Amino acid sequence: ALDWGEELPEVKQSIEFDNVGGIIQLAILLIIVAFGVLNSSLMAIIERTKEFGVMLALGAKKSFIVALSFFETLFIALMGTTLGLIIAYFLNAWIESHPIYLGTNVGKVYENLGWIPAIYSTTDFGLFVRAFLWTVGISIVAFLIPAARLAKLQALKGIRYT
Repeated sequence: ALDWGEELPEVKQSIEFDNVGGIIQLAILLIIVAFGVLNSSLMAIIERTKEFGVMLALGAKKSFIVALSFFETLFIALMGTTLGLIIAYFLNAWIESHPIYLGTNVGKVYENLGWIPAIYSTTDFGLFVRAFLWTVGISIVAFLIPAARLAKLQALKGIRYT
């Protein structure tokens, strides 16, 4: 007996193509998240350069200032990701209980392929955990550039920064 992949190679290829497309979309989304976090943390550091310069002049260690900024970025990433995932969970739960049925033309194409002409969603907890971990991880990696800028900051240059 043949398995379904050998019997319907075009469907198997279509599924593989869809999976690759999903990975590409996820990569683009994570790049957007990384640049958003990078922009936010870099601007927070640039706007507070004088403050950091004064802190250094008063005896604060660079490691303390980097850690302070890191935890600030981490807190923002955790809160934003958590809020976004809560909203996404409820939207996906609603779509899961109320599937979006496709119009007549597209619906007929789906029915001819033997598929249900509707868009479904899922509230699989594992998906939300992976999204949370990826987003927070990307936020931590994106903080490395502002951290390097802070690590090179000199007290006098920070105070005179305009």
